[in-house]
Amino acid sequence: MEYSDYTNWIHERSIRGNVFFSLDDIEKNYPGVSKEVIRVALSRMQDNGLIVSPWKTFYIIVPTEYKLKGEVPPSYYIDELMKYLHRDYYVCLLSAATIYGACHQRSQTYYVMASGKSLRDGVKNGTKLVFSQRQDIPKAYVRQVKTQTGMMNISSPLMTALDIINMESKIGGMSRSAEIIAELDESFKLSSADYELLKTYPVPVIQRFGYILSILEYDEHAQWVADACKALNIKFRKTPLKAGKPCDESHEIDKQWKLIINTQIEIDEL
Repeated sequence: MEYSDYTNWIHERSIRGNVFFSLDDIEKNYPGVSKEVIRVALSRMQDNGLIVSPWKTFYIIVPTEYKLKGEVPPSYYIDELMKYLHRDYYVCLLSAATIYGACHQRSQTYYVMASGKSLRDGVKNGTKLVFSQRQDIPKAYVRQVKTQTGMMNISSPLMTALDIINMESKIGGMSRSAEIIAELDESFKLSSADYELLKTYPVPVIQRFGYILSILEYDEHAQWVADACKALNIKFRKTPLKAGKPCDESHEIDKQWKLIINTQIEIDEL
């Protein structure tokens, strides 16, 4: 089997708009060829910049506009990859915030929330894919946005903010979380938001969210959180502002949100 046979197969697929394929697809197309020969051909095509593989056994035919860069952005393939992995998902954290205009610097990390067992993080084509797990993804609060290849799932602005607080250690800490929430402010539209989303998060996350809104002086948003908690009968208990950081009697307690202020959020950075 000539190397050109495989490149012709790739070219014909791309002409038909089939820019994604799996190892299984190519093995089925060449049933008489050994797996080893096919893997060598795939490796050569990757070396020549014809295809990239963001996940083992999953391949992308590199579109012309990305050949010079040598990398394909995750937004191009993430929906198809998650279908291939049979996972519900949504793009989250800073990657979702960027779509809402809240992060102005392009991150080399792409954050994805996925259902099921944990997925291994890794650097793929110049971008680090970071996966978080959530057993039950609240699909009612997931939005879809257009991409070059179709659609992809992203968290709503409110879900983005709650995830940022819930996983603040992944994105740079509480001050960074407050900074992103401040930038997300115009996207929230909490007056029409559904209280029920709050029930899908631990209560301390809601307390921290309300506190951050308060110190940012987003009083209407903070009141929305307080009203939602009252309507949902969510009860607060004393809990640290910064999870995992020691607390003692010297730390102030915020009376409204019942948070032990064991870290300072740097407002000057906002």
